[in-house]
Amino acid sequence: MRTTVDLNRRRDTGKINSSPVSAMPPIIRLQHRCEHNITIPVYDKDNDTVRCRWAESSKSECGGVCRSFPNSFLDEKRCEISYTAKIKTGWYAVAIQIEDFSPLNSTHALSSVSLQFLVNVFSSDKPCQNKPKFIMPTRLDGACVGIPINSTWTEQIIARSGADGVKITEITTVSPPGLTTSALHSYSNSNREWYVDATWTPKPSQTGANPFCYTASDSDS
Repeated sequence: MRTTVDLNRRRDTGKINSSPVSAMPPIIRLQHRCEHNITIPVYDKDNDTVRCRWAESSKSECGGVCRSFPNSFLDEKRCEISYTAKIKTGWYAVAIQIEDFSPLNSTHALSSVSLQFLVNVFSSDKPCQNKPKFIMPTRLDGACVGIPINSTWTEQIIARSGADGVKITEITTVSPPGLTTSALHSYSNSNREWYVDATWTPKPSQTGANPFCYTASDSDS
């Protein structure tokens, strides 16, 4: 993994650049014989343009896992991978470079941050659409929450399984330091809806945007 940063003071902001960050889960599970979209959550404190690209062996960025996720397509501007899981089941490594560009130069990256995660393609006879979904009042993807420093924020994250007889088994998070989640609880009389309480008291050092992402798993894997 190779990360590069430019520590010179920027001409447009007069400050040293802040590199983009991601809150990507370390493992993604995808069902075989289904179409999938993997969104890479990225954020840049300077509001620069952020793009994602495949890591390249010619630049010594990814060792032996360069381009090792066959049959996938990366939308560099949206940082989204589309994937048709029809080759074979098993584990795949994905190596991405996340780069930010200033308004003054859209071709020279200010920094290039490495991101690597694993994809597990598993076999199942269940319909492709039977995967867990988050339901209201869980906030929509991309929501921004304002939290005053030293105040405590608490919200429920609620997931619903895709079929009767299937239970939510886990809600996992990639979160700022200090954010905690409770044990899994039943949300309604239906065995399909489950939730965790997320709680966070941000410190003064955490002023600014802090990415927070979550995923749900069910008893069908």
